[in-house]
Amino acid sequence: MSAEQRAAARHHALGVFLGVAVMMTRLRTGEGPPTVKGSLAMASEKPTGEAPADSRPGGLVYLDILGTRNLWRSGNEAAVSKAYETVRSLVTEALTGTQSHVTGNIRSDSVILAFDDAAEAVGFGERLFLGAFLRASKASRLWLRGVVVPCVGSSLSFADRTQLTGDWDEVSVTTYSDELLGAVFAEAGIKGPRLLVHESVQELTTAAVRRQHKEFFFHPLRRLACSPYPSDDWADLLYLAPWPFEEAAINARGKAVRDRIKWAAANGTSPGISAELEQLAYLASVWAETRDIMFSQLNAAARSG
Repeated sequence: MSAEQRAAARHHALGVFLGVAVMMTRLRTGEGPPTVKGSLAMASEKPTGEAPADSRPGGLVYLDILGTRNLWRSGNEAAVSKAYETVRSLVTEALTGTQSHVTGNIRSDSVILAFDDAAEAVGFGERLFLGAFLRASKASRLWLRGVVVPCVGSSLSFADRTQLTGDWDEVSVTTYSDELLGAVFAEAGIKGPRLLVHESVQELTTAAVRRQHKEFFFHPLRRLACSPYPSDDWADLLYLAPWPFEEAAINARGKAVRDRIKWAAANGTSPGISAELEQLAYLASVWAETRDIMFSQLNAAARSG
C-alpha cells in the first residue's frame, strides 16, 4: 500500500469513527449536563442528559503501555516482562467492584476492554491510571496512555479474522472494528500519560463521575487550555485529582508528580529516559491545570461558606 493509500485509509477510518460517535450521541435523551469546560457547577443542578440504562451506550477503553519498545531495544527483556505483569495486576485491581459486563483482552503492550456502561468504563480508566501512577518508584515506573470511546454495549467484536485469498490459507487477515480502529488512531495522537474521553462519552457520564465538594461539583472531565488533543472532540480525565478536596492532599499529590520527574531525570543514562521526560512534561502540564482548578474550587467554596 502506498503512502497516499495509507493516508486515505486513516482518513476514512477516522471518518467512520466520528460517524459512530455521532450515532452514539443520538442514543441519549435530552441535552447533556453542564459543559466540562467550566470550572464550577452548583450542586443544586439536577443531572440531565441521562439515558435509560437499557439504551445507554457502552464505553470502549483502549490504552497503550509507554516505553516498552525502548526497553526491548536496549535488551532489557526482563523489564518488559515485568511491565506486562504489572499491567495485568493493575487491570485486575481496577476491575474490582465493577458492576458492568466487561469483555476484551490484554495484548502485550495494549489493553482493550468494552463495558456495557460508559460510566463504568470511565471509572475503570481513572482507577487504572491512578494505580499506575501511585505504584511508580525511583527504580521502576509504568506509564499508560489511552482513550475511552463509545461502543454498543460490551459484546462488540473487536476484530474480524479471515483467511488470505488464493493459496495462502495459513495466512490470516485481521480487520479491526470501527470503534477499535478509531480508538487506536486517536490514542496515537496523544502526548503524555493521559486518558482522554470522547465527547459523546462525556455527555453520558459527567453526572456519574462528578464529585461534590460542599455546594459545588468538581467535574474530572475537562478540556484543558495547555494540553494538545487529537481533535476538538476530546477531554482529559483528571485522574491525578485527589479526593477528598483538601489543601494538604493537593500539595501531597503535587509532590508525587515532582518526585516522578526527579526519578526519571536521575536515571539520565537509562535507555529511553529522554522520551520518559518528554512524556512527563505533558503530565506536569496537566497537573498544573488540575491544581489550579481544584484551588479555584476550594477558594470559591470558602467564599460561599
